[in-house]
Amino acid sequence: MNVSRLLLTLSTAGLLVSCNALKPVSTRQADYTAHITRKIEPKSTEFISKIEINPVKQTSSTSAAQSMALSRKPATLEVSESLVVKGSVNNTVSPVENSSMLQFRYAMMLDVPVEEITNFSLYHFVDEWYGTRYRFGGTTKNGVDCSSFTQKLYAATYGIEIPRTAVTQYSACKRINKEELREGDLIFFHTTRAGISHVGVYLGNDRFVHASSSRGVVISNLTESYYVNAYRASGRIETEAAETENEGTK
Repeated sequence: MNVSRLLLTLSTAGLLVSCNALKPVSTRQADYTAHITRKIEPKSTEFISKIEINPVKQTSSTSAAQSMALSRKPATLEVSESLVVKGSVNNTVSPVENSSMLQFRYAMMLDVPVEEITNFSLYHFVDEWYGTRYRFGGTTKNGVDCSSFTQKLYAATYGIEIPRTAVTQYSACKRINKEELREGDLIFFHTTRAGISHVGVYLGNDRFVHASSSRGVVISNLTESYYVNAYRASGRIETEAAETENEGTK
């Protein structure tokens, strides 16, 4: 009797095991996943309310300071119309407030106040010829020598014809001391031989313009050692007397 009950109990346990084994695999996986999910499900996260974050787009190569600088407009240089000289028929001297860029340029080159650059005919001529190369016997902008340059300068600026060579220009001048030099006077040098061999036109503040054999038409300083040693004489063309004489011959 006890043996029969034991066999019946074993049979029932085997049937339960076999039924669980016959349960679909997908159902078992779903049960396991649900079990694990319940264990690791995170708690809900609470954020601080009423706070807004606005991200700023910024490239790695541009800093905040650079971004501000790039956003600024470039500065523009404004030139007042009062600095531009209007054309003048009689070459009258304009006030300082109407000075032209020509005046500023040559005031800097001569190291003088801008209001001292008043002879527009003279400086326009110098500006047109500045840098022209030297050529012995030359008379054009393709090449000019020292005496031809001074001759053309006098004709264009003062309306006066002076001799062609440095020696004859020296003879046509009234001799003056170096300390008496003023704008337009001629300065003579002996550069290659005894006697007069070079000539230039005085501008002011020890500066003079000439056709240099090494640099062409240029402004030089009388205080340079080369010109101190080469200096020979200064002369003045009597422009008023020459103009009167020219008018009498017309």
